[in-house]
Amino acid sequence: EGPPDGYFFSQGADRLTRAVAPPRIGVINVDAHNAGDNLPVKVAQGASYSITGGDGKGSVVPPNYASLLRHLSEHLNNAELARVQHNNGYLSRSDDMPLHRWSRLLALIGPPLMHAHTGYETANLNDVVDAISLLMHVVALALGASPAATQAYHLSF
Repeated sequence: EGPPDGYFFSQGADRLTRAVAPPRIGVINVDAHNAGDNLPVKVAQGASYSITGGDGKGSVVPPNYASLLRHLSEHLNNAELARVQHNNGYLSRSDDMPLHRWSRLLALIGPPLMHAHTGYETANLNDVVDAISLLMHVVALALGASPAATQAYHLSF
């Protein structure tokens, strides 16, 4: 993506939406979430998920998927399958906006990251693994791997 003042910054999703047909089920935005001492998301505390971008001025995850994410993160944390934290702070709007216009946005997931786009980015590889685990579980449930979850959360595909 490059530095924020660069020509290609935040253009990947926009180019994708013009190149392929929208998916039937929806999209999951996977990108790093800003972390730090004064932010709700912390590095080395697990994956991060959010249900709104740009303090609600960006994309919004539908309520049924928001509920699924909350319950899934509780399950993953309690079963010690992954560490997951809820990002209820500001999540910058970039690729989520064109993706949200293109298809239904199912989740905003990513590893916490400090010092984004500075050349001095700081992340924890265990957080990346946790984000992959969270992503894998959300994808499996969105594809109908659990009939009980499909019914309970009114997931359609």
